[in-house]
Amino acid sequence: MSTNTETVIVAGDDLAETGMTALRDALRRAPFAHLHVVHVVNDEDLGQAPGETLLERQTHLLEHLPPKLWDRVGVAGSEVGGLPELEVSVHVRFGAPSKAINQIAADYDADLVVVGTHGRRGVQRFVLGSVAEALVRTASCPVLIARPKDHSGVRKSERPEPAVAGEDIHRQRPEGAHVYVSSQLMTWTKRDVDAIGPGW
Repeated sequence: MSTNTETVIVAGDDLAETGMTALRDALRRAPFAHLHVVHVVNDEDLGQAPGETLLERQTHLLEHLPPKLWDRVGVAGSEVGGLPELEVSVHVRFGAPSKAINQIAADYDADLVVVGTHGRRGVQRFVLGSVAEALVRTASCPVLIARPKDHSGVRKSERPEPAVAGEDIHRQRPEGAHVYVSSQLMTWTKRDVDAIGPGW
């Protein structure tokens, strides 16, 4: 286990909108972290790259992909906004995406892996989200699945708060009925480390 106290985040970028979603989510969590952005070239993409030989195709991709990743990090950072100066590294790997991202996470002792996925469900979810699915199963650290926020497919609750003990849930709650909802702006900076929970 690393003795470095710096938080390390690995973000997978597939050079599509799913990758941008992962970058934005990773950057929101990275003000005091070292962010490693990873693009993995699979066999199909490698076969379509310019060049006569495998070495030529790999060389072409290693020359052209890192600047593209830096550009995308810059775009994502400008969209998030308000970020301090961050330590960011970009990586290009070849092979199976989930294995390569997992290996980067192990190599740099990552605390979190962030990957994007499409917002689809059912069979399409397993086809299009296979990298995220595989990482959730195999990663050796927490995995955050980033997707665009969209609550349009979920109807809001008529009663977002739970029923009071003993209340008839089929009866309309009367005006002024007591439901416990707690909100608290908490500061942990002066917390007594021997106390349970924050100072109120």
